[in-house]
Amino acid sequence: MAPTPLSSASPSVAPSGRPSRDCPNPIETCGLGGYFSVYSCACLCVSPYCPDSANEDPLQRKCSSSVTCPADYHATFLDDEPAPWFSFGSSCTSSKELPSSVTAIYGSKEDCCESERPGDSGCVIRPAEIYQLSYHGELTLGGYDCSSSTEYSRSTLAGNFANRFWLIFVRIRV
Repeated sequence: MAPTPLSSASPSVAPSGRPSRDCPNPIETCGLGGYFSVYSCACLCVSPYCPDSANEDPLQRKCSSSVTCPADYHATFLDDEPAPWFSFGSSCTSSKELPSSVTAIYGSKEDCCESERPGDSGCVIRPAEIYQLSYHGELTLGGYDCSSSTEYSRSTLAGNFANRFWLIFVRIRV
């Protein structure tokens, strides 16, 4: 008989090898882009939200916009936690350094992909660094005027642009 998968609120072993806790009455959803951590048995909330300190039970504090966060909350809320997952590029990635554009965090890549990219079966296996580029028929380059150019000069410009973009991409990755 196959083992039963653990729910996200059950004890597990993080990739770091740090075991989680057995959380009593885990919160199903923290709201406002936060997630329930099985390591601290608390909601972790992205800026500008923080756990609602008005709730007497610290284990039941959902993310709220109606409370003022402690001065260092967003600087320290991930200190004893594994890196959360968030949408990035064409997939999800994990990092403790959250870009300012992050509006939701998750406890696993699977949870992130399910919420951020529903129906995208490749999200879980695709590395987050891969960006999916698409072209919709019009490319505007500041400082370039192709309105009276020939097909040859437009294709040459496109080739030069693609080559420069690739070099920039390679330099950033190295």
